Amino acid sequence: TFVANMYPSTDYTAADGIYSTDPQVAKALATMSDDEAKELIKGLYTYDDNAKIQEIYTKALNSANESSVVIPLNYRNEYVVYNSDKVASYTFNSIPNHVDVAAIKLN
Repeated sequence: TFVANMYPSTDYTAADGIYSTDPQVAKALATMSDDEAKELIKGLYTYDDNAKIQEIYTKALNSANESSVVIPLNYRNEYVVYNSDKVASYTFNSIPNHVDVAAIKLN
């Protein structure tokens, strides 16, 4: 399975939407072919049927379990040091060790 963060999609209805940007999803679906993984999760974030959502998560988590993938349940705190004369603030995102340049607010 190939996953790259270089071309993130914001169209969550697309088969390669969030899948292309989420490293944990990539790990969970590592035992599937690229086409199988995309077919499984396409449109996941647009479903409102709890049974369908549960079915998808069950299959993804079973895949992760079968391949002995470690999926973190929490992350450690991160710190940032910056020049406050130049930078007003920085908002951390949900992916550790990932610097989101768009989250840097300049003075």
